[in-house]
Amino acid sequence: ALGTSQPPVDAGERLLSLRRMPSVTSLHLTNNRMTVLPAELCCLETLQELELGHNQIRALPEELFNLTNLRSLNVDHNPILSLPTNLSHMPWLLELSARSLPVNLREGYSGGMSGEWSRGAH
Repeated sequence: ALGTSQPPVDAGERLLSLRRMPSVTSLHLTNNRMTVLPAELCCLETLQELELGHNQIRALPEELFNLTNLRSLNVDHNPILSLPTNLSHMPWLLELSARSLPVNLREGYSGGMSGEWSRGAH
């Protein structure tokens, strides 16, 4: 109906099957009204690309940064209030896109005002 809004999605229950897909390399979860990242995401050891833009995620779990194959992370347009401190200790992460967050990216994370960061980019 017009004018009604739906409650945020509990993506945890819908993503439980991810544990049965250990070879996933790319996961696009954009525009799903997710409020938290399910723990199952942190079990995807082969994950290289994670798209989380345009959700309602307020925090990134520290366990996410144990994914040593993760090369690209997009968290654009989420109400994330702070970025984990261990983000700078991820030499394997080559691209971080964090546009339109309520938090300012610290020096060393950002390639400029755009909210995009690429390791080794000049």
